[in-house]
Amino acid sequence: MDYNGKENTVLTYEKTVSNGDVDATTCAYSDYNSDVKITNQLEFADINSYGFDVTYLSRSDWDATWTGALTGLTATNQMISDFANGATASDSVVGDEIASVKNGVDYNSKATNHKFKDLYGKEYDDPIWDEIISQLSLEEICLTVAVRNSEGLASIEMPMFMQFDGPAGIYSTYITDKPEYALFTVMYNMNTVLASAFNKELALEEGKMFGNDGLWTAYQSVWGPGCDTHRTPFSGRNAEYYSEDGVLAYYSGREFSKGAMLYGLSTGPKHLAFNDQETNRGGVATFTNEQAARELYLLAFEGPLADGDSLDTMVGKNRLGCYYIGAIPQLIQNIMRGEWNYKGKIVSDSTAGGYADGRASVISGLTQMDTADVRPYYEDSLSPSAISSDPVLFAAMKDAVHHNLYLWSRTSLMNGLNSGRYVTILPWYMKLIISLDVIFGIIAAGSAVTVVLLSCKVREEK
Repeated sequence: MDYNGKENTVLTYEKTVSNGDVDATTCAYSDYNSDVKITNQLEFADINSYGFDVTYLSRSDWDATWTGALTGLTATNQMISDFANGATASDSVVGDEIASVKNGVDYNSKATNHKFKDLYGKEYDDPIWDEIISQLSLEEICLTVAVRNSEGLASIEMPMFMQFDGPAGIYSTYITDKPEYALFTVMYNMNTVLASAFNKELALEEGKMFGNDGLWTAYQSVWGPGCDTHRTPFSGRNAEYYSEDGVLAYYSGREFSKGAMLYGLSTGPKHLAFNDQETNRGGVATFTNEQAARELYLLAFEGPLADGDSLDTMVGKNRLGCYYIGAIPQLIQNIMRGEWNYKGKIVSDSTAGGYADGRASVISGLTQMDTADVRPYYEDSLSPSAISSDPVLFAAMKDAVHHNLYLWSRTSLMNGLNSGRYVTILPWYMKLIISLDVIFGIIAAGSAVTVVLLSCKVREEK
C-alpha cells in the first residue's frame, strides 16, 4: 500500500462454511469464552454518537479519509453532562444477585475457618471463595480494595502482598542474609527495544528474569509491561509501550507474562486503555470507533490478559469517550470479564487526588484503588460504614475481593504456605555440579585406594 492507499491491497479474510456461505457463527463467539457472543460494546466512544460527522482514517483510502486536524468541535450539552457523570455504571449493572445481598451482615459469625493457603490451586468458581470472603471483616474487605498495599489479612492468615509500578524492572534490593549479594535489581531495556527484536522467545526470557527478581525481592506483581499504542513518536510514555502495531504488542506482552508467571510473578499490563498522551492524561477524552478499538488498542492488552498469564492490570487516568476509563462496565465487565474471560485484578492508576469515583468504579468492575492514602476511599466512598449500608456496593466489593485474592493465590505469595508442604527444586546446573562432585569423589577415592595398594606392594618388595 502506498501513501494514497489502494483498496485492492488491503488484506481481507472471509470465513465460509461448506456451501460457500459466510460463517456468521464461529467468529461471532469469543475464542476465550465460547459461551459469550461478541457484540459492539463501545459505541459511546465514537464522537459521532454525539451528532458530529467526523471521518475516521482508513487504510483503504488514506487520501480521502485524511482530513487534517479537526477544528471547530465544541462539546455538546450531552457531552458536558456525561463528563460530569464520569461513569456509565448504574446499579442495574451488577445484576439480579443484588436482591440476595443483606445489609449489615454479621461478620463475627463465621461458618467456616479457611486459611489463605487453602486457596492454592482452587478454580475461580470453587465454593471456597464465597466462604473465605465471608470470613473477612468489613475493614479487611475495604482495605483490600480501597488502598494499594495492605499488611495482609489476619483473619485468613494471608501475608502482606507486594506490587510494584514499573515496566523497566523491580525497583528494589535483593533480599539476602549475605550483604555482598544485597544488590539493586536489574533495570532492563524499555519495551520498545524488546519489541524491535520481533522475538517471542526473547520476550519470554525477559519475563523469566523479571519473575526471578520477584522471588529475590518478595514482590508478587509488577505493573508492566506498557501495552498502549504509539499514536505519534512524541507521547511522553512511548518508551514504556511496545509498538504502534497491536499484533506485535499482543505477542510481546503475552510471552512476557508467561515467563514472569513461571516464577510466581504476575505482570500487570498498563495503562488500559487508549492512553495516547501524557499531557493532561488525567481526564483527557479519547474518542475512537469499535473497529479501531478492537483491532489496534485493545489487542495489545488482549495478548497478556486473555491469551497469556497476566492476572493484574492497571487502567489509565484518561476517559474513553466522556467517561472515566475505570468506570466503564462495557469494557471491564463485558469485554474483559466476558469475552476475554479475565479473572484477575484491575487496579486504577494513581488516585491520590480522588480523581476516580470509588463507588462507580467498583460497581463497574475495578477491584483496587492505587493510593496509599486512606482518605479518598477507605474513609469515604469505600469505607466500612458505606458498604455496610449499600447492598449494591457491598456485592461489588465482595466481587472485587474475589478477583484480588484469586490473583494473590496464584503468585509466589503462596510459597511455603501450602499445607506446610515444601518442595525442593534443583536447577540443572546444580544437578550437574552434584554429579561432577560424585564422579570426582569416586575418582579421588579410587586414587587414594590405588596409592595405598601401591605403597603396600612397595613395602612387601623391600
